[in-house]
Amino acid sequence: MKSRVKRIQEYLRKTSHTDNQEVNELMNTWQQRFGRSNFTIIFLIVVSEIIYGFISKILGIEDKSWPEYFRFYVISPGLTSIFILVLWQVAMRYLKSYYLRAMATLLTLFITFSAIVVANYDRVVFQSIIVIPMFISVIYEDAIVFHSTFVLTMIIHLVSVGVMYLENGSDKLPQFFTESTILTILIILISGAFARLVLNFELKKREIEASEYTSNKRLKNEVLYDELTKIQNYAGFNRDIKELVSSFNESRDICYLAILDIDFFKKVNDTYGHEMGNVVLRRLGSILLENENRSIIPAGFGGEEFAILFKNMDREEVMARLQFITQRFKSSEFDGISSPITLSAGVAKYYAGTSAEDFFKQADAELYRAKNTGRDKIVWADNL
Repeated sequence: MKSRVKRIQEYLRKTSHTDNQEVNELMNTWQQRFGRSNFTIIFLIVVSEIIYGFISKILGIEDKSWPEYFRFYVISPGLTSIFILVLWQVAMRYLKSYYLRAMATLLTLFITFSAIVVANYDRVVFQSIIVIPMFISVIYEDAIVFHSTFVLTMIIHLVSVGVMYLENGSDKLPQFFTESTILTILIILISGAFARLVLNFELKKREIEASEYTSNKRLKNEVLYDELTKIQNYAGFNRDIKELVSSFNESRDICYLAILDIDFFKKVNDTYGHEMGNVVLRRLGSILLENENRSIIPAGFGGEEFAILFKNMDREEVMARLQFITQRFKSSEFDGISSPITLSAGVAKYYAGTSAEDFFKQADAELYRAKNTGRDKIVWADNL
């Protein structure tokens, strides 16, 4: 039986972050804020070191000269961190991979903290801050990023210790430096186990949420979408109209409603059979789906009658789109049917204060005018 972690990892591979536009946009926003925040951290550290040095000089507890103090505690770590931050900003412009962007971001944070640790080797308590990027890596909710960060945490800590030892020698290292180094390794291991526990929880939660989303979407499709044409049914469309009516007075939206009917559809069913009738309905459904977007919302009403809600489109745009749809359907070819099948349509414009029922009735009345005056035409309400 597969372990829970392996099942979660397989799920992650199937739902790659790179395919989720909203996640990528959120991460891009976070990384932009990270750059500003990291610069703020560097600035605050530099300022705090200056203040600490000033107080230490007054109290006589700092034996380094001012130039030496500034070079060691302020200039070296500050310039190193800023240089790495600039490189990170350049890298973000060219790196497209989700994982590379994540690791570049975390590595930048590692180097910033390492510069602080190395500069403050005589204050051994600073060593443990190296675990911070590992906890930050959890926000990516990705096992690969976390494991890579854990390994980097251990490597960078050991490298930092090596640099401090080579620069200062065993004689100049502060008391309990070795004990602090070992303690920091233990802190990394314990923190890694704790962060992994948090990560597993987040991954499992995401797996449950994804499963619920899929189930809810499937249920929504069954309730609000027509199985034959794959577009919204009357229930879904009625919800959209009511939402539009309730919010119309608070917005400046322009809205048109078109109701379409397949001309002589009963004759198609009687002459060629219901299966051919379904083919015709599916064809119109596919054409409407091709034109569907945020501004064009189509729906089917269970028979040969369809509707389209046009939002934030002017009269000319609506007319052009309707003509395109009706002509595209009219030019469709069906096996065994020699003459073209046409559409009739009625259009009404929404005005503030009109109920959803009256809005629908206005468009429906125009549809009947189209059917009673020859069919294969688009009829607009007189007030348009």
